[in-house]
Amino acid sequence: MKRIIALALVLSAIPGFASCSSKNSLSEPPAETMNISQTMYKMEKMSFPENFSGLTDIAYIADVGVRMIYRDTNSAFRVAVYDENFQCVSDSELEGDFPENSDLSCFVSPDGITHILIRSVEFDKSLMPSEDEQDQKAWEKYIATGVVTMTVSSYDENFRLLQSTVIEDDSCFSYADHHFVSGFAPCGENYLITTDEAMVLVDKSGRIIDTGQFNLGDIYTCDSNGQLLCCDNKGYAVISPDEPFSIPGELTPYADGKSMNGADTGALGYTMFFYLSDGFYGMSDDGDMVKLIDYLRSNISGSEVQTITPVGEGKFILYNAGSKGQSLCALTVRPDDYVPSQEKVLVGRYDGGYNFDIADAAAEYNRYNDKYTVDVKNYTDTDSLRNDILSGESPDFLIYSDYDIMPRFVNLGSFADMYQLYDEYGGISPDEMMPNVVEAFTYKGGLYTMCTEFNVKAYFADKDVVAPEHSRWSMEEFLDIAENLPDDMYLGSRWDFGNSEHVYFFLIQNNLNNWVDYERNTCSFDSDEFIRALRLCKNANLAGSFDLTGMSEEEINAITLENAHSIKEHKAMLFAADYSGTMEDFLMHTAQYGYSPFELTMLNTPNRAGAGCMAPTNGNLFSVMQGGSCTAGGWDFANYLMSEDHQYDDYATSFPSNAKAFEKTIKYSQKNMAKCGTSHAGFNNYTVSFNCDLSDEQVRYLTDFIKNCSVFAGENKTISDMIREGFDSFINGEISAEECADMLQDRVSLYFSENA
Repeated sequence: MKRIIALALVLSAIPGFASCSSKNSLSEPPAETMNISQTMYKMEKMSFPENFSGLTDIAYIADVGVRMIYRDTNSAFRVAVYDENFQCVSDSELEGDFPENSDLSCFVSPDGITHILIRSVEFDKSLMPSEDEQDQKAWEKYIATGVVTMTVSSYDENFRLLQSTVIEDDSCFSYADHHFVSGFAPCGENYLITTDEAMVLVDKSGRIIDTGQFNLGDIYTCDSNGQLLCCDNKGYAVISPDEPFSIPGELTPYADGKSMNGADTGALGYTMFFYLSDGFYGMSDDGDMVKLIDYLRSNISGSEVQTITPVGEGKFILYNAGSKGQSLCALTVRPDDYVPSQEKVLVGRYDGGYNFDIADAAAEYNRYNDKYTVDVKNYTDTDSLRNDILSGESPDFLIYSDYDIMPRFVNLGSFADMYQLYDEYGGISPDEMMPNVVEAFTYKGGLYTMCTEFNVKAYFADKDVVAPEHSRWSMEEFLDIAENLPDDMYLGSRWDFGNSEHVYFFLIQNNLNNWVDYERNTCSFDSDEFIRALRLCKNANLAGSFDLTGMSEEEINAITLENAHSIKEHKAMLFAADYSGTMEDFLMHTAQYGYSPFELTMLNTPNRAGAGCMAPTNGNLFSVMQGGSCTAGGWDFANYLMSEDHQYDDYATSFPSNAKAFEKTIKYSQKNMAKCGTSHAGFNNYTVSFNCDLSDEQVRYLTDFIKNCSVFAGENKTISDMIREGFDSFINGEISAEECADMLQDRVSLYFSENA
């Protein structure tokens, strides 16, 4: 049986959650044992079927090939066929009846017959909690109505349905008590099913004939000779099919005392396969454990391995599910005389506060690359980076978070234009990236920097307070409105504009490009607009920040509700909603104020360009260096980071900068939300609800807003520190707005002059 991929029907049956699961096995008639003297493998990515959602099983059947059972994005179960080149050549819906909230466990027998355990749950939908009844007791009452149906279906080697048998007694699979299936395997003429609490023996007619206590964490499976095995973290033991609940007191330990993460039925001359902590092992007929794949030497993260399927001499399919989502790879054994010959690509990481996980990205890149391999060097200051450049030790690629690095190093001739790199080496064209991101990063006609993901900031106002024609307002438009609000109207809600600090970050700190022109090395802090913006920070009518210290629960609820109603009651003009990755969070923010975003005026950050602001998530800026020893490798690594494959993630929390990955993220978000129906989001003791089923027109409205956010709003630490110092002096009454503006104009202009 393959290790459990993601089995938790308790979650999958509750609206808004989905999972797929399997303890499955592969099989092939007895064959000569694989002769693998190397344990190091070349890894190549394979493609999932287009509508893939989650894996149920991968099996290799002799003379038939590789078959993948998976759940698609519509929750249907399908079978995909892969050829000998690991290409998906066809897929079709799996025959049989799969009720709503179904989950599968699979087992492929040595004769090629596939047995599938189908478990489904049906609830009394009349008791499903309403929008106004989202309390724990209501959910518990609803869940208690769950009725479990269990069916065992058999399929031939081409996955044609042979027969289905309903398990008559479901007492061992009570949904109310959350008994979930953890394993499924043939046991002689019967089937052994394990749950989180019990072992259940079922005969071919669907009758439960025996039960026993189950230890969670154990795995029960058959080896290729039909023997039933029990495996735990420390060892394994053979069990008689006639007495499946009689476990020997002593287990045979694994190789070198290694711990186990899973076990599968054997094939290709091995009776069993084991996932141990350092690699994938096969057990020979005489009981020897042979390491077939060395995780470390093959750049495989053992913690992310879910399924390994041998598909012939020295070939495996690897399914991973980890921090970077799901991936499917072909592993091909390296020749005995293989010697790594990749060119070294030196990646510099500047700024110790930057939290881009370059180690994971580099390891992922190295796994699939026969031409280049990445090494990482950390830089804590620009002096050490500059010294390496001047001494001919320049990195080939640089990751950084402070935007100030880009114009300075471009002017020094150290960064390469990505348009020119594409013309010289090919790969991903800048035109394949999001146009707003390219526009934000374009400098002196070239593209010298890029990011993997970004977010934007959206602001909202009641249409009666700020008309829709101001949706792309300039700074002057904003100031004209904000300076002339009614006496009893706040600038914004407590959450977003409670104090002068909030206004400062909104207008100035997070909007530097409104005041700074990096291409011309000029600034406009002495402008009337900047002086007016400073004054607004101090003089605006503000609601005051939340200070919940010493408040009772009733007082906290009261102030929360007051703030939530402040926009609709025209007591406040603005509120903010983060727009980063999914539309559901975005809708939730607007719903907290009692609106759909389509009932409001949606506003960008006010600036001269009339466009919204985008910011790279967590900084994540990167550039290819001109003076490195392997510029082509630096560009290749940039291509990896800019690729659709690297950037797309179903669970993205930011928008990908790759245009295709962005469109897929939006489509997935729209489809996933539609399946949820109405969503709920609580704050303290009040609940809001909103409709997630967005029309195509509404999605276009929201995505058009994102695509209009083409002004860079990232950090320039040097200039930001200067502005912060001047603002603090102004807000504390030490200098006037005019004096602050003049001081900043002089200091930033001098900075540009010194670094031109």
